[in-house]
Amino acid sequence: MTRFVKITVKRQTDKARYQVKVRPGQVTLGQKLSPSQLVTNLSSLPKKSKETSAFLTVTVNNPADSSRYTPILLAAKTQVGKAIAASSLIANFA
Repeated sequence: MTRFVKITVKRQTDKARYQVKVRPGQVTLGQKLSPSQLVTNLSSLPKKSKETSAFLTVTVNNPADSSRYTPILLAAKTQVGKAIAASSLIANFA
């Protein structure tokens, strides 16, 4: 005697099947950070997948201005006792 059992298979949504796994990251101010640097299981996710995650922490390092900018100095002449504005002696002041 053969017994049959009815099994119902429900289709899972892609969100349920594929969970994005991320790790915290660090980036220097002004630099870019790509998803491949933060997503640890990128190769197991379907192509063109997108998800918004509220569980991602990215620390932005803000280095001192002295390490981010290099002033280009200009030569100038002035008369004794006459002041020159420091900003006029730097070519890339802006």
